[in-house]
Amino acid sequence: MRIERSIWQQITVNGSELTVEGQIPSHRRHQVLLVVRAADEEEKFLARCLRTSDEQDIGWAQVAAASVYHELNALKAVDRPELPRVYERWSGPARLSNADRTVDVLAVTRDFIEGLSVDQRLKDLDSPNVDPVRLIVPWLEGVLRALIALHANNVGHFDLRAANVIHPDEQRRPVVVIDLNSSQVLRVNEAARHTILQLDERLAPEAWYRDRADREGRIDLARLRAESPLEWLDWYQFGLLIRELAVTAKNLDATNRRYLDEVASYLTDYPACTEVKAPEVHRLLERAKPEFLHPYGVPELVRNARNVDVEIFPDAQVFTKVGVLGEIVRHPAFTRLFEVKQLTLLRYVFVGAEHTRAMHMMHCASLTADLLKHLFSEPRFRRTFDSRDVRFAIVAALLHDINHFPFLHTFQESARSLFTNRALFDEVMGSDFSHFTGQRHVPLGQLLTDSAIDPEALWRVISASGTSSDNVAPWSSSSTR
Repeated sequence: MRIERSIWQQITVNGSELTVEGQIPSHRRHQVLLVVRAADEEEKFLARCLRTSDEQDIGWAQVAAASVYHELNALKAVDRPELPRVYERWSGPARLSNADRTVDVLAVTRDFIEGLSVDQRLKDLDSPNVDPVRLIVPWLEGVLRALIALHANNVGHFDLRAANVIHPDEQRRPVVVIDLNSSQVLRVNEAARHTILQLDERLAPEAWYRDRADREGRIDLARLRAESPLEWLDWYQFGLLIRELAVTAKNLDATNRRYLDEVASYLTDYPACTEVKAPEVHRLLERAKPEFLHPYGVPELVRNARNVDVEIFPDAQVFTKVGVLGEIVRHPAFTRLFEVKQLTLLRYVFVGAEHTRAMHMMHCASLTADLLKHLFSEPRFRRTFDSRDVRFAIVAALLHDINHFPFLHTFQESARSLFTNRALFDEVMGSDFSHFTGQRHVPLGQLLTDSAIDPEALWRVISASGTSSDNVAPWSSSSTR
């Protein structure tokens, strides 16, 4: 990018007019932060350029001088599109135009982000055809990326709110997190220790800071950072930001509103929130996406979709033969159960008692899928269980009788030592069923493993056992069989 020298003239700071010469980028909007210290005064003054361009559209406001140092320390080590970029840093003497003396100044040139805050964007969103969650989640993901970049450089933001997250006017640009006036480099420095003043409830729960603040209400974050991670303070404010956006959004679906509120409550629940990490925040945001709800990213939950192989039961329950379910029901380990009657000889007594063990298992899987769809309407379930858990539950329901054969229970009761559930389970999981079909098949245990489903975990669920076998299962990847 081309840098050209520009002159700022007749800038009034605290009644004094300055002429300052510095570097600014050309042909793009930018923001200039200017710190001024008079030679004979201890007080520092800051004049902030609110808006500037090559056309010299300039406005100034006087704020706390220390804020520019906080922002500079936070931004100079981070280069992310979700954070303002620092282009130039210039310091030196500036001449007072109304006096024969100079003052020391620090000038920082950075991006000026044109746009509205995310809460204002939501307030202006009147179209009923736009789902607010499709806007909110990407915005939150952008904030998440900014915080991860800051934390990687030992920087905390500590002033995260909707007004400080800007949605740029330019299309396809991510949101930008601004106003790092309260940010801190969390590094212990005995010579210049950073402290911050507790201003409002957004910084941290009162229960946390009450015993850590001095008499003036200041908290020494750098010293505390040496004792324990403080990134959770930003995740706490992230939870407040989620609640702020959920409240502002007009047309937010009730289910999504309840889920976002559940996530916000989780991230602000002290002291549990002190254990929150960035990967968990990312996982919670993933579950807020519409594609996670419909159908939660699990193809096995699709119902009545076109070109989908389904089985419809007499009670109108639908079993979908897609994904790993379709592979399982076509495997000989499963198809053999179409020849095993669920109620053995009762069909000779009760008319219609003809359904098979395989149909019973498919029906259980279908009922389980519908139960999970219902549970996913509850925010706490949605937050706790992910798509992998849901998929595993459906497969466990489908395979809960996979080790059965005709009259199994009768044989177990008469010769328990000869027919153990685990031995039968291992045989079914490890066999290639060449003796059954005349050709070799991938063992069912391997098929499940390839689909990221642990057969050992499956056995513990269907057998209600908390421990696994001491022997290596025949379908295990470590087996030589």
